Amino acid sequence: MTLMETKVVLEDGISVGGKELREIYEVVNHKKVYQYVKKCIAEGKILDEPIVKDIHAILTENIIVGGIYRNQEVRISGAGHVPPVGNGRYLSQKKIDWIITMPW
Repeated sequence: MTLMETKVVLEDGISVGGKELREIYEVVNHKKVYQYVKKCIAEGKILDEPIVKDIHAILTENIIVGGIYRNQEVRISGAGHVPPVGNGRYLSQKKIDWIITMPW
C-alpha cells in the first residue's frame, strides 16, 4: 500500500479498491499495536512475554492465529536454518531480556 492509501484506511476508515483484505488488516492491526504499546508505556508496564504475545496476536488478527507458540516444525523457504520446536518460550524470554538491556 502506498502512504496515501494507508492514510485513507487509517484516517477515513475507507478500504482501498484493488487491495487484498490482508493488506487492509495489516495496516489496521499496526495502528492497534501502536495504540496498545502507547497504553502499556503510559501504565508503566515493562516489556515481558505476555505483552510480546499480545503484540503478535494484535498484529496477526484476522490474518493468522497469533499470540501463541507453535508446536510444530516450520521451514523458511530458501533458508538452511530450521527454527527449533518446543523451546520458543525460552528463546523468547531470552530475546526479551536482551531487548530490555538495549540502550535505545
